[in-house]
Amino acid sequence: MALSKIIVVSQKGGVGKSTIAANLAAWFQVTQGRKTILLDYDPHGSSSTWLSDATQLGVTIQHHPIDESGSRRWLLTARTLLRRADEAHEVVIADLTWTAHTDPEFLLGFDLVLVPSGVSEIELAATTGFIDRNAWVFDQRNRDLNAVPTLVICPSRIKSEQVLDHAFGEARFPVPFMLAPPMFDEVLVRDLFRKNFMIFMDGSVKENFLRFADGIRRADELHHQRKTLGGLVKPSAKSLSSYNSVLSKHLSQRRPEGSAVSGTNLRSNDSISPAQKRQAAAGVSGKTPPPLSPALAKFLSTIQVDKN
Repeated sequence: MALSKIIVVSQKGGVGKSTIAANLAAWFQVTQGRKTILLDYDPHGSSSTWLSDATQLGVTIQHHPIDESGSRRWLLTARTLLRRADEAHEVVIADLTWTAHTDPEFLLGFDLVLVPSGVSEIELAATTGFIDRNAWVFDQRNRDLNAVPTLVICPSRIKSEQVLDHAFGEARFPVPFMLAPPMFDEVLVRDLFRKNFMIFMDGSVKENFLRFADGIRRADELHHQRKTLGGLVKPSAKSLSSYNSVLSKHLSQRRPEGSAVSGTNLRSNDSISPAQKRQAAAGVSGKTPPPLSPALAKFLSTIQVDKN
């Protein structure tokens, strides 16, 4: 199995970055049986502290706050740490808070770049700003495809009342991206810090996280297929999004005409015809969205808030 290098990055705190990093590391180590290392570059060390203080799972934990006195020096140090981690592990999970001193070239060393985002205006602005400023990293036209990481947008700390009727999967960015299943905002998750992991919980906390983690696994597989085949691998049919959010509305409204691409959804296997694809695209601009499949409608009914 190919080495998987995944970085979870955000320039704003409070979006669940360290929660995702720590729990993904636990999932790969325990559920997938792959030797995993967490590289925590965050000065606060939240993800490494979580893994160190909670139940020991065999994950290698390293906390290396990056010296930001110079961007090139930072890049050399970060690359060295990443290279050493590659040599003895099957999965590398990195946790990084993005700052003005961070060198975007560092992202080129990873397979997946996970960007958590909530739906508040501040979080949306941070997410879209980060992608706009670093779009060249994900532009497959500018370099060998083997050196282009896959961008994965991760809706994080989403509340059930933020589920709307327009497709989350129609979100737009100026570069190709994949859309992960959301991490819902549940009180129990906040209580797990330094104590336990979502894979050991019961009920919706575990179910939602397993759905998210499997989406990341699928993104990783698609990324390595693209590298192996030497070209962009696309699904034969676009998937309907099982989750909808304020985020897609924000992104569709800000999309420059003809300048962006929609994402590949990692959640649903319910494919649609070309005609339905056109209907789905029309739905984002305010027209009637296509009907959901029975299975998808049933699932959405379990998380849709009663508005009466």
